[in-house]
Amino acid sequence: MASREFAELELIGLVAERKEVAVGVVDVKSYYLETPEDVEQRIRRCLEFVPAERLAVAPDCGLSQTARWAAQAKLAALVEGARRVRESL
Repeated sequence: MASREFAELELIGLVAERKEVAVGVVDVKSYYLETPEDVEQRIRRCLEFVPAERLAVAPDCGLSQTARWAAQAKLAALVEGARRVRESL
């Protein structure tokens, strides 16, 4: 979702009616380093359509083609953003 600027995000609600949903909230194709605030905001957007118990967050895709320094920063932001949301629920 992140690499497509969350286009068609509302469709995850249809999937969540029957299944758990994993959403890519960091863009592995960009060297923009998401902040924990970015990730938190993106997760909260997802929660508008999916109950928290059915939502998992992840990078858009594998990080094998992303430089290690960028992958580490993106994953750290992902973890911190998710922690913030989890604590607030």
